[in-house]
Amino acid sequence: MICSGDPRRFRPSIHGEITLSSARRITYACAATALIGVLTAGPALAAGTVTITPAETAAEGADWYFSNAHRGENDPAPAPTTGAGGIAAAPADSGFGDAAYRLVLDAASEKARLMSDVLDGRPLSDLAGVTYSSFVTGLPGYGPSINVEVDPAGPDDFATLVWEANKAGFTIAEGEWQAWDTTGSTGGRAGGWWTPSIQPFGSSTPGSNASPTTLATLTEHFGAGTTITGFAVNTGRGNAGLDAYVDGIGITVDGETTVYDVEPRVFTKEDCKNGGWATEFEAGQFANQGECVSSFASKAKVSKE
Repeated sequence: MICSGDPRRFRPSIHGEITLSSARRITYACAATALIGVLTAGPALAAGTVTITPAETAAEGADWYFSNAHRGENDPAPAPTTGAGGIAAAPADSGFGDAAYRLVLDAASEKARLMSDVLDGRPLSDLAGVTYSSFVTGLPGYGPSINVEVDPAGPDDFATLVWEANKAGFTIAEGEWQAWDTTGSTGGRAGGWWTPSIQPFGSSTPGSNASPTTLATLTEHFGAGTTITGFAVNTGRGNAGLDAYVDGIGITVDGETTVYDVEPRVFTKEDCKNGGWATEFEAGQFANQGECVSSFASKAKVSKE
C-alpha cells in the first residue's frame, strides 16, 4: 500500500493508478491489496538475497516499514511530515524484479524514508558498507541517501550518519537506474559519509557536511561503544519535487552481505480465513469468505488451462 501522513495520501483511481497532489501519475501494485498477477516474478534470487514487503508503519511489527518522520540531532523525538511512500511498479528494469519502493516529496518540509530495524543493537563497527539502486526524476542532481542512526559512545544519545552519492563525487542522473556503493567515491573525494553532529556544516573536520569522509572515519569519530539504532533509505527535507524509487539494498555486516529485494505481498486463499476476506483486501472486494476463496480457485483454474 502506498503510505503517507494525513491529510495527504496517494489515492487509487478506478484505473489502478495513483493520483499525487502534484498530478504525477504511475501505475502501481499495492502491497496490501490483492493485485494477484499484476507483477510478474523477477529473476531468480541470488544467495544472500531476501525478499521484503515493507509495512505501512513500524507499529505493524515488520523489519522494514515506511516513515515520514524527521528527527534532528537535538530533537527529543521524531516529528511526522507529509512525505509519501510505498511499493510500486518499477519504472524500468532495475535487475530486482518488477517492483520497487517509491518515495515522493511534494514540499520542502517533507521527508520520506524506507526504514529498517535489521541493524538495531549492533555495534556501528560491524557495518562495513551499504549498496543500493535508485531511479529518480523531478529534481536534477539529487536522490535517496543512506541514513544510519546511532547511539554514540559518550554523552550524546542520538546522531545520524548520512551517505549521499553527490557528496562522494558521483553524478545522479534522471530517468535511469543507478547502482551505488557507499564504500566508493570519485573526483578526489575522500568519501560520501557525513554527520550533522559535526558543526558547523562548513567545517573542514572530516565527516562534516562540507568535508565528507569514509564510514570508517565516522565510526572512529563516534567511538567504539557506538550502537546502531536505525537504518533508512532516505529522501530528506528541502527536496520538493523529488520522485524516487529504490531497490536492491545490500547491507554488509561482519563480511556477509544481505541484499533486500522489494516485492509486493503475495496473497493466497489462506488470507481469506478468520475474517481476512474483510480486513486483508480492498474494502468491499469480497462479500464473504467463500467468495474470497473462490477467487483464488478461479485463478488457479485459469493458470492450468
